[in-house]
Amino acid sequence: MKETEIGAGFIGFITLGIWLLLRPIVCQFSGPGCLALDAIVVWCSAPTILGFCSELLLYIGLQSPAATQKLCYRAGLLCTRTAVLIDQFNLMVPGNAFAYHANSRKVLVGSFYSVLEQKAKAKKYFASLVKTLKADKDPGALRDLATCLMLLSELVHGEGNYKEAKSLAEQSLEILKKTAPDKTSEGAMLTDLCATYMKQGLIEESISVGRSAVECFDMTNDSLNQLQAIAYNNLSLAHCEAGEYREALDCSRRSLKLKLAASANKPNLSVAIAHVNIADHLLFLERYDDALVEAKAALEILDTQGFGDSMIKATAWQNLGHSYLGLGQLEEAKANLLKGAASKSKLMPAKDPEWAQLNLDLARLHAALGDKSLADSHFGKAVDMGEKLLGSKHPKLAYIYRQYAKYLEQTHRESQAEVLRAKANEIDEYRAKLKEGK
Repeated sequence: MKETEIGAGFIGFITLGIWLLLRPIVCQFSGPGCLALDAIVVWCSAPTILGFCSELLLYIGLQSPAATQKLCYRAGLLCTRTAVLIDQFNLMVPGNAFAYHANSRKVLVGSFYSVLEQKAKAKKYFASLVKTLKADKDPGALRDLATCLMLLSELVHGEGNYKEAKSLAEQSLEILKKTAPDKTSEGAMLTDLCATYMKQGLIEESISVGRSAVECFDMTNDSLNQLQAIAYNNLSLAHCEAGEYREALDCSRRSLKLKLAASANKPNLSVAIAHVNIADHLLFLERYDDALVEAKAALEILDTQGFGDSMIKATAWQNLGHSYLGLGQLEEAKANLLKGAASKSKLMPAKDPEWAQLNLDLARLHAALGDKSLADSHFGKAVDMGEKLLGSKHPKLAYIYRQYAKYLEQTHRESQAEVLRAKANEIDEYRAKLKEGK
């Protein structure tokens, strides 16, 4: 950020500070005049101060238990909407310095809609704001347009519309590059692009972009621990998609370390997500005891902080059930896997590739319980969804093929098992050639 931008951004605070110093002198000459100037100074300073308070409330909310979080977000939304309302009047005066960052405050309104789970309202708001910002001739609007596209990409991604999310993310990144962004902005955009590439099955691209994201944040200071942690988190997921589970585990542990540093070692939702992802990678490595510890840690944080039914909690239940299953504790496995499945059935987008993994876990559960019919049904769904949602050359599909083949062999269907192993080997060979650049 340039020095001129810093000055303009804090002009509200500067004006208020100067007025507080001069006010006693002015009051000596004219009481009514002093009150009139009070109103003018407060009006002009309000957008900057309210915007700052909103950003602070957003930050506090991210670190808070569920009840406090919602209160912070609601208060932040009220502050930001009030700031935007005042901005509308200040913008009537051309070149009014007190309206500086008005577009940024508009973007912040949509951010609060999003974190308050008002997804439809947030999406509609951002879509409208994108049109407004594209029509704005102020060069400074481009940066806000890039941010708006990024946030809209996240919402579309959450709905399972990965192609649209990818397009929006790439548009945002292109704008950021043209406006000579700082590394923080570029890193944030690359982090989101990593996630959208993953869901598209573009594994090499997601890893490449994820590495670029962490490099951006590695160049910044420790005040950005939380953003850097998210970048490492997404890179860990990209490595997991590629079947590189040890690399995924290393990145997830780095993410957890950064998240704890950002929160002064206090548990919060972000820390719980890190534990969930570590558990996930450990499960692929068949380290069930360690995965059980991580899954329990995640659920303890979510329960203590008051977070109810959600995708992250559903995944924690699923990981806990998978861990118990690997340890042969079938009753605990069944209770937690079914709880996770019921929650995800309500919350997970129909196009989410994670449906394949969920059905695989349920298949292994019913196989362990001796229910051949249900096991075969879920194994079949895992394969069908894997082929449809992951693509025919995806490493996780190879993993599903091998797990199903193992079960088929155990149930004396060796010829069918051999077919699936051959398909898994084809995927491995294809992936090996890609890595060699052939």
